[in-house]
Amino acid sequence: GNSASARLGKLLAMNSLVMKQDSLTVEWYYRSLVPRRHYIHFTVTNVLEVLERVRTWPLEKIRHMTSHANRFAYTYLGHESR
Repeated sequence: GNSASARLGKLLAMNSLVMKQDSLTVEWYYRSLVPRRHYIHFTVTNVLEVLERVRTWPLEKIRHMTSHANRFAYTYLGHESR
């Protein structure tokens, strides 16, 4: 389709590292997300390079980023926050 991913908010809350492809379409909360804080940003041309780089990161860095993503999702995207 030609719309933003409706599942990104759910992915941010799943206690996993999230990768988001660069896109022209946006959801209302995208401008509040910070690359390398809430998710890993990639493009079609650099996806393999980004994956290789992330594989070398210490587990603590990944946990820290996942924690920020979870907190963002629960604070701004949960049913209680609406």
